[in-house]
Amino acid sequence: MNTENFLLALRRRRLVPPLVAASILALALWTPAAVSQSREPSGDAPVLSSIRAHLFESKTGQLSEDILNSGSSDLRNTIAGVHAANATLVVIEVSGSAGGIYTGARGPNSKYYVHLVAQEQGRKDALIDRALVLPVLGSDGKGYLSFLIHQSGCAPVSLIASLEGQRPSKPVKRLLSFSCGE
Repeated sequence: MNTENFLLALRRRRLVPPLVAASILALALWTPAAVSQSREPSGDAPVLSSIRAHLFESKTGQLSEDILNSGSSDLRNTIAGVHAANATLVVIEVSGSAGGIYTGARGPNSKYYVHLVAQEQGRKDALIDRALVLPVLGSDGKGYLSFLIHQSGCAPVSLIASLEGQRPSKPVKRLLSFSCGE
């Protein structure tokens, strides 16, 4: 017996007043599944489109240029001087449909995460191992997630980013070639 027939049977037996029956029917028909079916699909699965990293300069509060894409193969971890840094901000760009919603609002199969692991060479514990739910993408089909890595040492740090969800992506690997020096 479907919802409409059930409510009609209740009304005939005068167990539910007509206005209450109409309200129950409206709520039953307006479920998340019904709402998601009435909207346009969010399109293709999102993808990781870029990763960048910026040093947080502790004396100025400024962010450095993108150190992953600067062309420098050796990054000095400087704790003193004008450009002293004590953290690294990793920004991951995700691309998908314009205005795409991958937050799980359209059911569990529509939920995507960006998972980042930052592992310093020679260190047992990861500097960061975190997954964040994708934000609603902008009208340009892009969204950004930020991860803050605190105080790394003098060894290279590998970054492994992946997209997790209904259609996961292959991990993207990058290297922060940190070393110590003056």
